Amino acid sequence: MSDALVRLSPVPLGARCALHPERIAAHTCVRCGDYLCSECTAAGARGLCAVCEGRLGSGFSQTREDYSLEGLLRVALARWKERWPLLLGCFGGGIGSVYAANFGAELAFYWAALRPDGASSPLASPLHPAQLAFHGAISLVALALGLLLAGVCLDLLEGRRPALRTSLRRLRVMPHALVLVVALYTGAALDAGLHYALYDRLARVLSAWSALSILAGTWLLLLPLRVYVGLGVLFSPLVLLVEPNATAWSALRDSWRLVSGQRFETLGITAVGGLIVVCGAFACCVGALVALPLVMLLQCGLFLALRNPGPRSAAL
Repeated sequence: MSDALVRLSPVPLGARCALHPERIAAHTCVRCGDYLCSECTAAGARGLCAVCEGRLGSGFSQTREDYSLEGLLRVALARWKERWPLLLGCFGGGIGSVYAANFGAELAFYWAALRPDGASSPLASPLHPAQLAFHGAISLVALALGLLLAGVCLDLLEGRRPALRTSLRRLRVMPHALVLVVALYTGAALDAGLHYALYDRLARVLSAWSALSILAGTWLLLLPLRVYVGLGVLFSPLVLLVEPNATAWSALRDSWRLVSGQRFETLGITAVGGLIVVCGAFACCVGALVALPLVMLLQCGLFLALRNPGPRSAAL
């Protein structure tokens, strides 16, 4: 697949923007060929003019027909370089606050559970109502934070300036996102439960080592199926953010359709994102703060490219 950014090539000398005639054109619309200034394309991040964007529903420069890993990385790096203070503030501040709150609460529970006589306090149990309520609240905050950060990345990739009011408005999808998370975790728990039941049955007639060997072989045998299903639901949270009337179930369905026919490409780009995160983790906190927003930009860029049908598909 060719890089869509290459199609945003310089226009003839003296050409003017179709929307802003007083400005010199810098690019052309990848669909209709109209001349566009740098502002209209958000410095090359958007490949469509306003008319084509309204018809196709995306101003992202890459399309399902011609996206590439190189092109997605180039756009993600460009947005990172342009808005790194915002990204560092959002990711660093948000994630740091969640971890700080969690660490502070764990410390508070520890000190509250201490007794002068050395006896164990019920508060020390992870199943204590106070601990369950706190960890449930932290999970909700983390889910909301993930949606907000993804929304910021989508705005940047489509050439919009992130706004606090718009970001907070996205939290209306929280009930659907919560149902989605519960459904995904239920599927994972069912998978783990079936494997445990298999091990329990095998351990009654075989040695522990033989039972574990068969269990490991079964898990590896089913790994391709897990990857296949996992890729299919990968973009479900992003669908909730961009589709006004999406529900948890429609988000799962639309994500599955988006990835259909693109699983190998999605797997490869996701693997590259995982490698970036691992490299960032080895570079300690500073590397992680750079890697996390870059990877989210990459994943959101892939999502936008898969949603953008491209000029040939749109003409059909």
